[in-house]
Amino acid sequence: MSFRSNEIYSINSGSTSTSPYIPYVSTVNPSNLDINFPLYQVWINSSTGQEWILLSFSQSNGTVTANWNIIPGITTLTGTNAVAVNQDSNGNVNILGGAGVTVTGNETANSLTISVSDLGLNWSTISADQTLVVDNGYFCTGGAVLNLALPAVSALGDTIIIYLDGSSGFTITQAALQQIRLASKTSTAGVGGSLSSTAQGDSVTLVCRTANLVWTVIASNGNLTIV
Repeated sequence: MSFRSNEIYSINSGSTSTSPYIPYVSTVNPSNLDINFPLYQVWINSSTGQEWILLSFSQSNGTVTANWNIIPGITTLTGTNAVAVNQDSNGNVNILGGAGVTVTGNETANSLTISVSDLGLNWSTISADQTLVVDNGYFCTGGAVLNLALPAVSALGDTIIIYLDGSSGFTITQAALQQIRLASKTSTAGVGGSLSSTAQGDSVTLVCRTANLVWTVIASNGNLTIV
């Protein structure tokens, strides 16, 4: 078994230096058998650009091994849940897609492409007054006239669909400064404005036009009443 030497010479000998401040360059990664180096020696893999540093030695049953650690660039990645994810032993952090999300890596372009498929709306049946939730669809199936408040927070393109199928009716209510546009008509801004059904089978598809404030009717059935 042979080890890579890193001894110092006063004249040119074609050998590397033992000084840890002079990196050792190779086309491969170091292994735990590369023990003939001083502590804190830096090793550079010229094929990948990855850097390593010799932090310690271990001994077991008379055998000495070297503990080389990757010198990281970014040490962690943090998600929206505020959890910092450490890299693995190869200096890598996997980025995985969730429901409807695909992450595709391109080694040649050194890139990750994140694609999101159309997840559609979440549908539910309701029979009581409530605040509407973006990207949801509602079948109004019971109770009296349902008062359905526009969400306080919305973004451009958020969608809500409401269908009257059993309730006495529905009225979409507004908070301060909010408005609904139906064709050429616009509701009164704020709490005085609303959009209401008039008969069973009425439906409305609302899309957020201005974040938090303005919703536009892009599809409807029946004779809706706008105030």
